[in-house]
Amino acid sequence: MMNLESLANELLLDLFEYFDTIDLLRAFHSLNSRFDCLLFTHFQGYCLDFRFISKYNFDFLCDECLPYIGNQISSLRLSNDDDTPQQIELFFLRDNLFHGLTRLKAFSLYHVFSEEIMRRISYEFKYLSVLTHLSIIQCCLPYDQLDFLCFIDTIWSLPKLTYCNLDIYLKDDKQFFSPTVISSSITYVSIKGILCDYNEITRLIEHTPYLHYLEAHVDYDIDDVDSISDSSSLIKLNLSFITKKENAIMSFLQNMFNLHRLTIDMYGVCVDGYQWEQIIRDYLPNLKIFHLKEHIPVVDQNQGDEKLDTLLKSFQSQFWLEERKWFIRCDWNLADICSFISLYTLPYSFKEFTLECLLKSITTWPQNNNDESFDRVHQLYNTCSFDDDTSSPHFRFYNVRDLSIEAPIHDTFLSILPRLDQLNTLNMTLSDTNNSQLQILVNLATNLRSLTINSPSSSLTMTFIENISISVVRLNLQGTGQWFDNEQCITLIKSPLCIRCEMLTINIKDCNSILDLVNNIINLRALNIQFEDDEWNCDSSENEPDDFINWLRKCLPSTCIITRDMYSIHDIHFWIR
Repeated sequence: MMNLESLANELLLDLFEYFDTIDLLRAFHSLNSRFDCLLFTHFQGYCLDFRFISKYNFDFLCDECLPYIGNQISSLRLSNDDDTPQQIELFFLRDNLFHGLTRLKAFSLYHVFSEEIMRRISYEFKYLSVLTHLSIIQCCLPYDQLDFLCFIDTIWSLPKLTYCNLDIYLKDDKQFFSPTVISSSITYVSIKGILCDYNEITRLIEHTPYLHYLEAHVDYDIDDVDSISDSSSLIKLNLSFITKKENAIMSFLQNMFNLHRLTIDMYGVCVDGYQWEQIIRDYLPNLKIFHLKEHIPVVDQNQGDEKLDTLLKSFQSQFWLEERKWFIRCDWNLADICSFISLYTLPYSFKEFTLECLLKSITTWPQNNNDESFDRVHQLYNTCSFDDDTSSPHFRFYNVRDLSIEAPIHDTFLSILPRLDQLNTLNMTLSDTNNSQLQILVNLATNLRSLTINSPSSSLTMTFIENISISVVRLNLQGTGQWFDNEQCITLIKSPLCIRCEMLTINIKDCNSILDLVNNIINLRALNIQFEDDEWNCDSSENEPDDFINWLRKCLPSTCIITRDMYSIHDIHFWIR
């Protein structure tokens, strides 16, 4: 510390830039008046990410630091995920913390399901006069149309907002409503999780005249549509497009002549290579990058081969193979009665891929080696049961981060995953005879952080848990089909599975086991449980005493946050330490 204190203030401030904000404040706060002055007065640009913070550090920062550094915070992320339940409510319980964020440029919210909280946040937006980036991720907004319009208009009225990312869900599966005010600054809009009517998207574009990038899930199945009068500002477009109308996509794109990059995932209709060539030549003269995926229904199985050949031929013109050098693949699942042909450009440019067996594949791709064709796939869902007679598929996935798979695992499947060192999340369904295969897979996944184990026949044995040698941060055992009794919980606590576990999801048979888990899994920060004898039900009144929650609060420290999920009422969340 003496060496650090000998450094000039300017060097210390440069050094602070390399620290994580939470680590910086924990390490240097209250050491002496000089460091406090540097932290609370001179250091600018704090970036606070509370998504995976411990309860202890969250309380420390909110109570000891934020009142002094509010006007120095440039980025803030808050989350009510299972790792940090009720965090956002706790943040707003600290009166006036939000009002002090006068220089906040980036604000992100995750997993908000409370109408009251969203209204409060909408009201607080008026204090964020310099906000440029807003993200609302995996949030459910239980609004009627007027409430939702007020919320959207508030966002579109932010004077300096350029980036808006909305991954939202509305009550009763209602559709998106476009803003009624015009934004003078927004250039980037992403809308996920909610279906957007074509006319609403049209109005959104009209009310966002400086829009350069748009991502949306568009439904085009109505006859009375508004034409997009002017979308010349759009340069990049990323669409999921649902329609049964063959001319729908042509109608949508006809005024987007400055479009430079188009990514489109289509459902319900076939647009072949000849049609795409006409659309691009007539309406998209500046298009340089084109990523396409189509899900084309096969009405008559007997005509599937003919349809495949016709599709392939339409993408073999000079325009595709020589002028643009854009190549496609068509996959047809022969085993599926209600089947689809999956048509996509290569290299494959979407993050998700579902692997199916019994595929007939044809391609215009000129190379025999397709190893690099699927490098952008980060989420892989395997529905294929390989066996000794299954030929080695042409797919190779080198960068999978999130894998969902059902055992048994065949060597053929492992051959399409040459490396698993980048795998962060594994969701695996086991059966009675292949529990040991999980060990094989996790041995290859050296950086695995999240593990979900499903076992529909309650086949996950405690002997297996005792012997599996892996430590993960997030462990979900709720899909194992069993209620863990006291003895099984003790076995779990002592197992290698819980060495580093910070977030645990589990079904509990004995309520005292909850106390054992909280007190004995030393790194556990958050817990999500269902209790077998929980008597709370949908008919229970909000004012009715929740005896089980009240008992837990008496048994655990007052610093522990315990809440019942408002939608899945038998899920009980703990933010422990």
